[in-house]
Amino acid sequence: MNNKNVKTTICLHCGEEVNYYIKEEPSIIEFREVSVEYLETSAYCAVCGEKVDADELWNINLKKIHLAYCNQINRISSEQIKEILTMYRIGKGPLAKIFGLGEITIKRYCNGFIPTKIISDELLEVYKSPEYFLLKLEKAKRQISQCAYKKALEAANQVLKNLNNTSIVFTCIDVFTFDTKGNSEKAFQNKYNIALAA
Repeated sequence: MNNKNVKTTICLHCGEEVNYYIKEEPSIIEFREVSVEYLETSAYCAVCGEKVDADELWNINLKKIHLAYCNQINRISSEQIKEILTMYRIGKGPLAKIFGLGEITIKRYCNGFIPTKIISDELLEVYKSPEYFLLKLEKAKRQISQCAYKKALEAANQVLKNLNNTSIVFTCIDVFTFDTKGNSEKAFQNKYNIALAA
């Protein structure tokens, strides 16, 4: 029998290493002078049924507390910011530039630092609305690389498509210009067509 996946810990009541089971239960904790209600993930001894400590649950509960706290004070959480990065296929650096921030600031947000209300409100709007992200992306397109811009543009359009909402769809097109001698010069420009989904 393979015991690699068996979870064990020390039970102080049994005085030995035991298997444990996991249970979720409502809990309240004081965090930054706010009473935070969250669903705590707890471990219980499979032998005597008493609560035991399990190292693996520490980070899980910290994330839950952080998320519950952010929800209560109406601020974006680190997990939601990470989802923005994944959803729009954008790096921390380009995202920071879109908001006029330093890259290290976005890294701090991802590690649990809570943004100011103004920045948080902007990020929450981007999290909820691909249309708003596209408007922010368009406004900051000259501050980020063309590669980062196109990747984020395509990802945001895909999110819109998946949502199947009436929305603004942005597309990149090539525009050719000609010099006075009639020689063609391919000048790539970004233009945007507005299409209302049926």
